[in-house]
Amino acid sequence: GLGDVYKRQNGYTSMKNVFRQANSLRLAYESINASKYDTFLFLRSDTFLCSRIDLSVPPRGIVTPGWQKWFGVNDRIAVADAREAKIYASRGEAYKKYLISGIQVLNIEILLDRWLKEMGSRVIQDENFGFCIRLRGNIKLSEDRSRITKLAHNDVSSIFNFKPPNSTFNTRLDGYHELVKLL
Repeated sequence: GLGDVYKRQNGYTSMKNVFRQANSLRLAYESINASKYDTFLFLRSDTFLCSRIDLSVPPRGIVTPGWQKWFGVNDRIAVADAREAKIYASRGEAYKKYLISGIQVLNIEILLDRWLKEMGSRVIQDENFGFCIRLRGNIKLSEDRSRITKLAHNDVSSIFNFKPPNSTFNTRLDGYHELVKLL
């Protein structure tokens, strides 16, 4: 069945979080009048967005980062058109179905990929899309506010010894892993 690699250490906390996240996503989507919108941005609450995303033109499908997809689809950030947003927001039911059916899955990214394929979604995995950082609670905002402010203004070069080649960041940049360790 659906595995939790940390099950022995944390009593299936990772798996519980997968379902909490999916339920929160569904509830948030259901709480808005989705018919009023043609573009949807999904961003996990443990994620700090470091690059600009153009939401002025709806994508033709669902756009996710092409990096850290772990043999599936990166679930930290996505931009979707109206059809795909409804599918993306309803993935929790699919996870439940997969768990009950005993499908062997290694991680949430593989589950998301399976769900989107099952629904016939058009997934665009873009290497230059949505540079973001997963926050793990290692920074105390009171102590490191200047670092967070610089990140928010895409001023990564002043924190690390590298200059981005353009305004779009991706995981291939030197210093990325150092940035992840910082946060």
